[in-house]
Amino acid sequence: MKYKKIGYKYELAENEHFNTPVTGFEVDVRDPSSRMQYAFLGKDGNLVVFTGYQWDGASGPTIDDDTNMRASLEHDVFYQMLREGYLGPGWRKIVDKVLFQALREDGMPWWRAKYYYWGVRLGGKSSADPKNQKIIYEAP
Repeated sequence: MKYKKIGYKYELAENEHFNTPVTGFEVDVRDPSSRMQYAFLGKDGNLVVFTGYQWDGASGPTIDDDTNMRASLEHDVFYQMLREGYLGPGWRKIVDKVLFQALREDGMPWWRAKYYYWGVRLGGKSSADPKNQKIIYEAP
């Protein structure tokens, strides 16, 4: 048996669409074992996150609310793409800015959105690092 420790809080109940500045190539995120598709990023920057995607909401000393749920989903998908090597490390700052913009669009005050932005800029590097892939454990 093979398994991962995941610990996610949320599962997407319907497809979610984002228009992003991450353009120029296609990324198809699939579960390596089941080949289930979780997200697709088109060359035009349109990102679709599919029903069933799991994420943990906003990280750090934060409270999940209506102003950060959509942004945390989009950001977590992008960090997964960074971690899995679909996006190079040069995209990290751009997707962190995408987080800030999404927080503002969903009604978060600018000062709080800046707190989130600086939180991911200062503390998010390891979450985007390909060396920190989820470990697969084995049991008899």
